[in-house]
Amino acid sequence: MVYRGCVVKLENDFAVVLTSTMEYQKVVKKDGLEEGKEIIFVHEDIYRRNKVSIRTIGLAAAMFLMMFISMTWLNPWSTTKILANTAAVVSIDINPSVELEINQEQEVLKVIPINEDGKKVVSEELLGMAIDEAVLAIVDRAKALNYLTEERNTVLISTTMTAEKVSLDGKEIVGRIEQKLEEKIDLQEIQVAYLEGKKEDVEKARVQHVSIGKYGVLKKAEADGEQITVEEIKELKAQQILDKGVGKLRVKELKKKKSSEEISNQDIETEDKLPLVNGKQKNHLPGQETAPGLKKAPGLEKAPGQLKKVSPSEEEKKSVSETFKGEKKNNEQKKNDGINAVPTEEKSESDEEDERLKREIKKEKEKEKKQNDKGKEKD
Repeated sequence: MVYRGCVVKLENDFAVVLTSTMEYQKVVKKDGLEEGKEIIFVHEDIYRRNKVSIRTIGLAAAMFLMMFISMTWLNPWSTTKILANTAAVVSIDINPSVELEINQEQEVLKVIPINEDGKKVVSEELLGMAIDEAVLAIVDRAKALNYLTEERNTVLISTTMTAEKVSLDGKEIVGRIEQKLEEKIDLQEIQVAYLEGKKEDVEKARVQHVSIGKYGVLKKAEADGEQITVEEIKELKAQQILDKGVGKLRVKELKKKKSSEEISNQDIETEDKLPLVNGKQKNHLPGQETAPGLKKAPGLEKAPGQLKKVSPSEEEKKSVSETFKGEKKNNEQKKNDGINAVPTEEKSESDEEDERLKREIKKEKEKEKKQNDKGKEKD
């Protein structure tokens, strides 16, 4: 059985805990226990079954009352945090490792740093936040402290339902978190490895002082026959777990989504890069088939970065053939009428050379005729 409660008194060998069901229990004293700290413990952690003395109960009750009033004055959320029922636990591992307990509305009730690095990325401001906002805040803080970089960009997320009747869905929760990271995270890319935890593993992970996410990786690795201990998994960062292939995790790559302002700035930057022609800026980049809004050239098809020639259709062939025939017929008619014909594209180089020679011969004859006419006038 799993118990939840608040430490109200510390003795030499045990701690007095007021449970969520308003019962007092003696718990074996361990490192990290502090008065006022909320803990989860199991039956084996109970110091002994004897009832706590009346004197101890009175003292503990007085201490709890003072603590209750103090927390209500300083932070209204703290009172709710102690008495509220947790619906799920969301574990975040980067190294730091942190766990967030949430309610049915996916609001953070409790923040639990699992290791020393975890203490550096959490604060009481996370209490009451929506789960996606809280994870974003933790990831942003991890990036600011250089735990998360463009090269080391893996985050391990685990969701575990803890309430008996809960309408939450782990995949829906992590989907919401991923969407928030894509929109807001200040990294070009982030890799998210996701595991769905089991309720019975929560107590085992807490006893061994490891996050639920890393405990899930440990179980997967053991099932695959990998030789790894809980102490080794504790020391591994999320990026190392992925790089070493421990647990064979599936990873989803999240790329930062561009805001409307960034898209607008990119469009302006693209326009600035367009080349100048005759002192004016072209309205399309080199390699584009046509400028935006213009029709495509016949027989051409746009390919990425280049123009690709394609075979024209039968109708296009017929249309082009009829056009050439019409031009040729008109040119022949003009030639017969003594008008210089317009050469068509069907003429070969030899035909053009013959016409040039004819024109030169004609000029020579006209020149010779003029000279003969001048000689006759002199005679």
